[in-house]
Amino acid sequence: MKLDKIFNGKPVLVRQLGIVEPFNVGAGKPINIQLYIGRPPILTGGNSNGDIEMMEFAAASGKPFLNLLVHHDDGDREYAYDRSAERALVMAKERNWNIISMKRDWLRIFPFKERNS
Repeated sequence: MKLDKIFNGKPVLVRQLGIVEPFNVGAGKPINIQLYIGRPPILTGGNSNGDIEMMEFAAASGKPFLNLLVHHDDGDREYAYDRSAERALVMAKERNWNIISMKRDWLRIFPFKERNS
């Protein structure tokens, strides 16, 4: 299978001859979901640009879905690594997907490190 945006800007999977084993990142995620589950997900969770295509696949299904993007923005309690999520954060805001802020929404990240309120 191959992921192409060929129908009204929505991601569409196209069957091809041969065995495809894509990496489970970026365009490979919806391909693997379709291969192993057989339909778009109703719930996705991600934290990087590598999850965009999976979230688009869920949103394009025409059925109810819930996309959750974890924003690693709490450098005090956890390594804040947003550099691999810039596009995902912009798209999530534009498309009203749920953004979960580790700084704002998580009371505890690790049991040994409390939030400074």
